[in-house]
Parts: sequence; C-alpha cells; structure tokens
Amino acid sequence: MLNEVTLIGNAGRDAESVGDYQFINLSLATSESYKDNLGEWKSSTEWHNIKFSGYTYEKAKNIKKGDKLFIKGKIRTYEKGSDRVLQIVANKLINFSQKEREQTI
Repeated sequence: MLNEVTLIGNAGRDAESVGDYQFINLSLATSESYKDNLGEWKSSTEWHNIKFSGYTYEKAKNIKKGDKLFIKGKIRTYEKGSDRVLQIVANKLINFSQKEREQTI
C-alpha cells in the first residue's frame, strides 16, 4: 500500500513556527483550469493544509506568501474537537521562488 502525495502550488502566507515546537503549518493553493459544458474556461482552486517538521522544517522557515512550492508527503488525519482534519505531512520541499530570489541577489 502507498500513501504519497505530490503537490505544486503557491503558499497562502509566510511561514511561522507554531509555539515553541519545531514545526510549521501552512496553506498551499493548487489551481487547475478546465472547459465547462459550454466550452468556457473555468478555474478551480483547492487549499491544502501542509505540516513541515524535521528536515523540511528547516527548509520551510524561509517560505513567503505566494512562493511556488513543490511538496511531496503523505496524508494524515487527526481529530480536532468533533471534526476530522486532513493534513499533508511534507517529507520533501523545493521552493522555486526562493531559488529565483537567490539568483537575483
């Protein structure tokens, strides 16, 4: 069995550590375009909750809102009150925007 997710999208906000813990929760927006039944182009955006810890925590600390990110990870769910929350736990992160910022310096 396999539990693996690959996403490419834009960060919804700047990275911030959660309390005194060494992890970061971040929103990632992925978008897709498609033609509807009338032949008109539409776009749809999906928001994903991403958790960075360990190795990915160090790389995620420099994420800025709007950065284009490649994330590979696994799906985890947890209980929050009476709700069940779906989260992607990242085990690989590439920040394309950070590389562009470094090249322009």
